[in-house]
Amino acid sequence: MNFSSLQSSVQKFGMNQALKYLEKDPETNIPKLMNLVDKVMPEGWYGSQRKLIREQIDEKGIWYDYIMKLYDLDAGVRQTVFKNFIF
Repeated sequence: MNFSSLQSSVQKFGMNQALKYLEKDPETNIPKLMNLVDKVMPEGWYGSQRKLIREQIDEKGIWYDYIMKLYDLDAGVRQTVFKNFIF
């Protein structure tokens, strides 16, 4: 196994674990997951995008409402949407 395929496997595993975590209680776990992302991302990486996401989460803005509405979808469809959006 080369480094690239190992990296891809680790990313997929992490994504699946994050989605499982969110499924348990999205209202509570979305802010917690965002805190983790902020801690592990290198400083300056996508800073303005993460700030915007954080504001939407904290203020329960319209984009946050859209994310929460995704939980009305079938779990398989929702996970595919999240995976395609992130990757």
